[in-house]
Amino acid sequence: FLRLKSYPDQYIDYVLTPSKRKYEQEILTKAFRVDSAKILDLGYPRNDILFGYNLDFKRKLREKYGIPINIKRVILYAPTFRDAGSLRFPFKNKDLENLNTILEEMDPSYPF
Repeated sequence: FLRLKSYPDQYIDYVLTPSKRKYEQEILTKAFRVDSAKILDLGYPRNDILFGYNLDFKRKLREKYGIPINIKRVILYAPTFRDAGSLRFPFKNKDLENLNTILEEMDPSYPF
């Protein structure tokens, strides 16, 4: 381990990270003691498809969910499944009231 710790660059081809933030790349460069060219910022596949520039995919989503072309942004609430989580609703009434207030004040062209 000590030998690897002293010369990690020769044993590491690439360091893969989902983050595209510059400061995280700097941290990984120092932590793994590798050249920044070996840090590959790959993003999050499940999210990147929603923010990419694949116009055909976006068109199909709009058609499937009936989102008109004039709607520029959509708010998506998509909680993740946690196998060890509870079945109770995780929000308090006050949280829902605050969310409703925010949504009511938003531009009506945002579907939710």
